[in-house]
Amino acid sequence: MNRYTNKEELRQKLISVHEKVFRNDYLTTTGMWVLTPWIATETTEKRTHRKGFSAGYKLKEDDIDVETYRKSKKKKFAASIALSILPAIIFPKLIMKSIKSGHIKKHAQLFDYTNAMFMSKTIFAMMWLLTDYPNNLVQSRDNNERKDRAIRIGAMIAMFFGGDFVTNNILGKLSDKIFKTKVMDGNSLKSFKDIEKLTGKTLNKSKKAGLVIYWTSMVANCMLLGFGLPAILNRMLKNNIQKENTLKQKNLNIINNEKTPEIFKKFLIKN
Repeated sequence: MNRYTNKEELRQKLISVHEKVFRNDYLTTTGMWVLTPWIATETTEKRTHRKGFSAGYKLKEDDIDVETYRKSKKKKFAASIALSILPAIIFPKLIMKSIKSGHIKKHAQLFDYTNAMFMSKTIFAMMWLLTDYPNNLVQSRDNNERKDRAIRIGAMIAMFFGGDFVTNNILGKLSDKIFKTKVMDGNSLKSFKDIEKLTGKTLNKSKKAGLVIYWTSMVANCMLLGFGLPAILNRMLKNNIQKENTLKQKNLNIINNEKTPEIFKKFLIKN
């Protein structure tokens, strides 16, 4: 602080440094997120020698035009790279510009780093929504995979950024009301550090309640995401593929029918 007589100059330099950290963090984190599904897809194709959504391999035969699939893959990969780079350049610049001008000065802490090491939940959410989520939709091999990812990742985002809060809030308020604990701080669950500041029986009861709430919330979320959601998505996939197969068989019957006009047959074969 003593090196700068002009404190505004120091503020501007700190914001500039923060923008660079923010941008580089965004690039490295989302770069990893963008490449992961591509690596998984390439590995699956090489091991199975098949294309399309791997969850549907036992439910349908390959009906993908190889040349069209190859061209589409190149365009999708270019879009994935753009989703990784462009938001990393634009988003940090916009946020820091807003902080400099004072537009979001009151909310600047939302874009800060915890202990100068861990990105805030707001930054993490923005990376997820601006890059990871759309990239997974773009990179999907067919409509079935796109629907699966849209619901699966959407549910994960909702659970990660809201599910925990809602579950903890409900259980915490019930605990304070029924068992006379003090685990809530307004509408938020206290951290264990804050609970440790309590005394006597209230401390012991609140620590136990906090532990129960923590594990109950974690187990409930894991069960929903690990078992409930996949069960729903698997059933949805089977129904979608069954409809596709039925429609394909109907079209095949029409094509094989001698009374069907040739121009209509060509249209069905093409589509």
